[in-house]
Amino acid sequence: MWWPSPSDYQDAVQNPRVAFSDNELREGVVVSDALGLPKPISGSFATVYQVDYRGRRHAVRCFLRHVPDIAQRYAAISAYLQQAALSFTVEFSFLPQGIRLRGQWFPVLKMDWVEGSRLDVYVAQHLNDPSALLEITRQFLHLADALRHAHIAHGDLQHGNLLVVNHELRLLDYDGMFVPALAGMTSNELGQPNYQHPLRSPRDYDLYLDNFSVWVITLSLLGLALDPELRFSFSGASEALLLQQSDFANPAHSKRLSALQHSPNPTLRALTQSFLTFLFARDLRAIPPLESNAIAALHAGAPTHTNLPDWLRERVGIMPALTPPVAPMSSAALPVANGADWLFDHLQTPPPPRLEGSFRAEKYLLALTALVFFFVVGIMLMGPVDPFLGGVVLALIPSVGVFALTLGFTLRYNSPERRDALRAVRKLEQEQAALTRRIQELEAQRAELEQQEQEALTKLVKQQTDNAAQEQAALAALERDLQNELAKLDAQRQKLAAQETETLAAALQQLQAKHIQRALESYRIADAMLPGIIPREVKQKLAAHGFVTAADIVNFQVNVLNAGKRFCLVNRQGKAVYVEGITPERGVALILWRRTLEARVKRQAPDALSPEMTASLRKKFQDAQISIQVEEIKKKQETANAKTRVTADARQEQARLTREMQELPARARRERESIEQELAQRRKLLAEKDWALVLARRQLANFAHISFFNYLKSILWR
Repeated sequence: MWWPSPSDYQDAVQNPRVAFSDNELREGVVVSDALGLPKPISGSFATVYQVDYRGRRHAVRCFLRHVPDIAQRYAAISAYLQQAALSFTVEFSFLPQGIRLRGQWFPVLKMDWVEGSRLDVYVAQHLNDPSALLEITRQFLHLADALRHAHIAHGDLQHGNLLVVNHELRLLDYDGMFVPALAGMTSNELGQPNYQHPLRSPRDYDLYLDNFSVWVITLSLLGLALDPELRFSFSGASEALLLQQSDFANPAHSKRLSALQHSPNPTLRALTQSFLTFLFARDLRAIPPLESNAIAALHAGAPTHTNLPDWLRERVGIMPALTPPVAPMSSAALPVANGADWLFDHLQTPPPPRLEGSFRAEKYLLALTALVFFFVVGIMLMGPVDPFLGGVVLALIPSVGVFALTLGFTLRYNSPERRDALRAVRKLEQEQAALTRRIQELEAQRAELEQQEQEALTKLVKQQTDNAAQEQAALAALERDLQNELAKLDAQRQKLAAQETETLAAALQQLQAKHIQRALESYRIADAMLPGIIPREVKQKLAAHGFVTAADIVNFQVNVLNAGKRFCLVNRQGKAVYVEGITPERGVALILWRRTLEARVKRQAPDALSPEMTASLRKKFQDAQISIQVEEIKKKQETANAKTRVTADARQEQARLTREMQELPARARRERESIEQELAQRRKLLAEKDWALVLARRQLANFAHISFFNYLKSILWR
């Protein structure tokens, strides 16, 4: 049949008073573009126009192809959505005679116009805001949860059918929606290819229909939120958020899936790993739903003052709470021993004092040592002195002099202030090293706790996914076993029905045979009007051989080996009997007489069993059928109970995993708090030690000019 094209609708809506049957649409104004023509929003299934009626805006969906049962579908969808009362859906009215073109009425869908941004537009606007993308992801998963718990599948979840209105999601386009009232039908559309499993077919039309799309949208949003590198892959022109149909068809060569697999975020890696297995599923029912709490522990990092140490952060009024929990300051960022030197760089420091004193005693000592040395050398040159003894004396003279000068240096300059400064520097250096080692240990403990937290989170996400998959698999196995049992019982029922039919037919046949037999027994051969064919004496011979009535003659038999007894009659017992005088002509006449009588009595035979006999024969079959029906009810009840137990156990396990996932951040935070507190204390103490060490070193620097070398220089040059 002819169906309107987009241009046909475009022409028709230019005159709404003629085109529409609804009063509000007839009296409304179709929103136009800059050229004054109706402004359409075209899709694959419908063209949408905006009609303004007295300040209230309506969206009018004009269908682009004929769907025979669309009125039935929308009636069921409308009734179910009103009952479900979901906050993110939009009320609509299906008008079977909505718009008139070329003298024919065609259906339209009238709904409230919702102003907002499509999901892809919203993502483009917030591409550099991970928190906003995570929040919209959580909203989307809650929306998917609500649909699933309401036993609804949208059928075409994609960015074009998700509208962000005041930072909240709304769901549009219910053409391919599944509700329980439509169970058993096929899908009238296959959805946007970039969000659908490659094996989806019209037969896939049930509650599991959205599972794959939910995984695709969630992974795309999480990838854009958590991995900055993936944001370069976003393109609104590709009709996808991130993942596309080419990624599903060839995952081994997909750069986007590979990036998600190797994401630094363990939750995203775990979800991607699970998603990859779904691409190879042969049955869409094997794809489990993605629970909303799967990303409960995810958060986006915020910019913080990580370049400031704790002690300086306190002094400038920045609270330690701003320190990001996932990006702690490493020991490399801590202030080092000379890190506070810049505080003294602009201070005027006096030059180190010179060594004071006349050093007269030291000069006399040096002079005396030199005289003694040369005196000993002269004696060794002039007199007979043992060379070894002379060498020892010569070695002792400078040593005694050096010892005497060292003693003099120590007595003159080894002041308590210098000793205290030196001890303070050494002590502070030891304390600084100990604090640095402790801070590194605490940072390692914190990193280990964070790693354990991420591993625990990944494990919980996998357990949740496995739990949902196990539930679906267990329910499918129970349903499969039930169908097998029902098929066996149905086969038994059909077999019983066939046996019942055969038994009744056999009973009727037996009843008819008895009737025919009794009737034939009433016709005696002796009374048969066959005088010209069979004389009386031959009849007597027949009677002598047991052929008295028509019932006794069953058939004849020709014996080709015995010419004397060639033609024989067959009696009731199936025995061939030769009767003298029965020639083939007489035998055939007898058989024809018998068959004529048989045909006559057959017409008088009963064509049905009596009700009593029928009821009696059917009773045992009815009892067997009742047994099968009872067994069928029992099997269904057992399966229903088993499904209830499986669902209850799965929900209990899911609730436990959800509690663990919700408690995990708080528990990890409590475990980190003691480490964070000690880290803050140690860093503050380290900063104080740094400050004290700088002061101690500067104080020690005042004594840097006091050295044994300078002491010797002062003795020699003053």
